[in-house]
Amino acid sequence: MAEISVTDAKVSTNTGGAATAINIAGQINLAFDWREGQIRQIKLTSSRPLNSSRIFEGRSPAQSLQLVPLLFSVCTTGQTLAMVAAIEAASGVKPKPCVESARELLLQLENCRELLFRLINDWLPETQQSLCCIRELQKIITEYKQRWSAVFQVANGIDEAVISEITAEVIDARVRVKGLLEKLLEPLLGRPVSGFGEWLCNLSPDAAPGDLPPLVLNIFELQRIYSGIELGAGIAALPPLHQPEQQQVLNACMGTRCRAFNIAPQWQGECAETGSYALLRERLTALAKHHWHQLVLRYSALLLRLSEIPASLTDRATETFVQACRLTPGTGYGVIQTARGQLLHRVVLTDGVVSQYDIVAPTEWNFHPEGLLPTTLQGVHIGSPRQARELCRTMMLLADPCVGFEIQAI
Repeated sequence: MAEISVTDAKVSTNTGGAATAINIAGQINLAFDWREGQIRQIKLTSSRPLNSSRIFEGRSPAQSLQLVPLLFSVCTTGQTLAMVAAIEAASGVKPKPCVESARELLLQLENCRELLFRLINDWLPETQQSLCCIRELQKIITEYKQRWSAVFQVANGIDEAVISEITAEVIDARVRVKGLLEKLLEPLLGRPVSGFGEWLCNLSPDAAPGDLPPLVLNIFELQRIYSGIELGAGIAALPPLHQPEQQQVLNACMGTRCRAFNIAPQWQGECAETGSYALLRERLTALAKHHWHQLVLRYSALLLRLSEIPASLTDRATETFVQACRLTPGTGYGVIQTARGQLLHRVVLTDGVVSQYDIVAPTEWNFHPEGLLPTTLQGVHIGSPRQARELCRTMMLLADPCVGFEIQAI
């Protein structure tokens, strides 16, 4: 497993000459106190620039959208679509079904790449097969982002001729991409993706691993290493933020107290987690009944989520991953189900200009100082500081921050 080294943000600044990209990603720092065979304390701090969304304030929606790729180099599609959805909601603009469909395809392609990259980078030795898989996926993403670049605009600014072209292409494109993803993922998962979820949920720790591919063999390796270590109970899953019953609560959180909420969000006074495990934990109860370790369940959620992306491209019963929500004229939310969890953008427009902009990313939920990591790791009995460090690192990887991290003993 490789150390995370991805940066998620950069901003263009005027230095008197050409624009320069500066890394402003920050990182997550975890400090642990191990004494007498037990992790006594977990302390999380972040150097992420959580007020960077203020750069959009005082600008037009079009100007703000141009800045998104400069500010976010991880999940750029998700960040852009969250802004578009928020602005459209605030403006009372409803995109055409073909535009929504194209956006869903682009988002799911990015989600597939992010999940696959994290799994390959963190859990596999680098191989020609894995590198080739990432390259082929990036080619598909680049092709459709260039072809449908117009869908990253607010919908009422998209030319009707472009909408007609997307309408003619999008259904066939979703079918084509589904087939391409199935072909790419099958060798890594060791079986057709259509049956992977059922096979996974019926897998027993007593089964012979056989000739499973390395990505799946990690399930047995995690069980071997951690089966005797009991973790804390963790925290509840964050509810779907786009649902109407959540909107009033959300609006209260992001009113005058929004800056504090952005930095350390809680849901109705409690920490919550988002991401693949939060999304699929009910589906993984069969694995839990087979007495797989909690870390195995979390890792399996990543595999299951990845395996289900191809089918989501043609199954119209699948929940929409790009949501726009409007409470009052001029105030809109974009809620995006990214690879790491629910991404929330909130915009307030005044006379056609962004007067307030807030972003709450999955990393802020999952790495809350009192949230998932402390409740899971504090109090755990484990034999040595080295083992404690490796457990912390494994849990960090499974919580999947969008920035780098460091771990140190107190």
